[in-house]
Amino acid sequence: MEDAPGRSTPGTTPRPRSTSAPVAMPALGAVPPADASAAAIGKWSAPFDTGVVAIHASLMPGGSLMLFGTELEGVDAAPDKQSLSFVSLNPGSTFQHFGKALNVSSFCAGNIGLSDGSLFIVGGTGNWDNNRTGGKYGGANLLARYSEGSGRIDRYGTSLHKPRWYPSTLDMPDGSILVAGGTDDQGVAVAAPEVVNPADGSSRLLTGIDMANKGWSYPRMFATSNNDAIMLGNDQRVYKLTVTGTGRVQEVSTSQRGKVPLGPAVQVGNKQLLVAGARQADGANNLAKLVTVSNSGISVEDAGTMNIPRVYHELTVLPDGTALATGGNSSTDPDDLFALNKVVYAAERWTSGKGWKLMASAAGIRSYHSTALLLPDGSVAKMGSNRPKNMPNYTGEIFYPPYLYNNDGSVRARPIINSVTRSSLAPRAPLVVTVTPASGKAQERITSLSMVRIGSATHQRNFGQRYVKLSFSRRGNVLTANLPQSAIDTPAGHYMVFALDSRGTPSIAKIVKIG
Repeated sequence: MEDAPGRSTPGTTPRPRSTSAPVAMPALGAVPPADASAAAIGKWSAPFDTGVVAIHASLMPGGSLMLFGTELEGVDAAPDKQSLSFVSLNPGSTFQHFGKALNVSSFCAGNIGLSDGSLFIVGGTGNWDNNRTGGKYGGANLLARYSEGSGRIDRYGTSLHKPRWYPSTLDMPDGSILVAGGTDDQGVAVAAPEVVNPADGSSRLLTGIDMANKGWSYPRMFATSNNDAIMLGNDQRVYKLTVTGTGRVQEVSTSQRGKVPLGPAVQVGNKQLLVAGARQADGANNLAKLVTVSNSGISVEDAGTMNIPRVYHELTVLPDGTALATGGNSSTDPDDLFALNKVVYAAERWTSGKGWKLMASAAGIRSYHSTALLLPDGSVAKMGSNRPKNMPNYTGEIFYPPYLYNNDGSVRARPIINSVTRSSLAPRAPLVVTVTPASGKAQERITSLSMVRIGSATHQRNFGQRYVKLSFSRRGNVLTANLPQSAIDTPAGHYMVFALDSRGTPSIAKIVKIG
């Protein structure tokens, strides 16, 4: 561990509700100049307005962000909290409110991007009365989708088999969505997952799987074959879920150094997951592990130790295969996880083989109900938070990693992707990328191509996010890469394609569709 000068850095409380003009989100590529420290620890933007507390945040294929989770700032929610507001946010612009929708509360739902570019929304809160009387929130059986092009949010004509509050979503290689976890309308953990066909909303309940005591709260799942997924359980064990027929669950033995942490997980390589920190309801910790799935089994290895214990934080994979931990709380007391004096403002970055390094500190509180998304310019949008109680944060900030800065703090020139062969690719197809190096110098030669699937985040989870490093051949400034052979490694959907030079500086990505 290194010293943590940002550990107790004071941040600002969320900006009070006001009627002043909203502050626009920074434009893509508008990296702010900084002092020399930015080359080592990066820099945060000033806060911008998001309109709602961004409990749910998704990057759409056209480059906009879709946010939901609360009413608009300054508007009191209806007593039943139904029909919460949805907001579209384009980089360089202020947010656009496109109304209430759905006639059901999408608060604490699951969300994931579909291969056709729409956003799939499942579950949510269907029974607030339970909570008012001292019980648990009840789930909703919502099935809906949002289209970036039309701005419409439409419910399917069908519903989930089971109401679900706190469900996870996983896109399977055949295009179906595995929906798992959550509590039903009486606040009881839902045991059986279900497989949903996003084309028509039809679903199949997997009655042969019982997850109630293994991971009902936004379970962490990752596909490993056409019909199988692994789940990192709440008991720190690893389970294999088979989704054919009525389904089956079995514990997977692991070659491991310690159990799997309960915090967020992000895919940082081919079938390789970085897991770090604590889950909500537990005291913060700084544990980190790499979980690798191979033909010979599953291994769990040490991945260094975070400098600051965290709970309620997010992990975001970056274009170079490193990962960023942002926000959270460092309280190790499970009964005091929202302590104001334990809010974590400093980010930290994980690099394979090197461990964790502290980054710059954000201005605002980004704890429970905050989200983080990688943007096409290689920066990370950090938004939301509504804990400590009565401190909702209707703003976001942008983190600009060190790879965007020269040693003196000036903004690095980037390589440029001029074109890709096509915006829609079949699995295993060649990807041809035409690039212009930052200045034509040998040291700025393109040395790496990567793809990162666009993210959809909520509650310490980022559904669909994954990093894929591409091998390529070169002919002048034309790079030809072959996509992975298996749809398991690149499930259908939209990916940001980055070209990185020898300094590790990423281009602004082109977004392509696979499948």
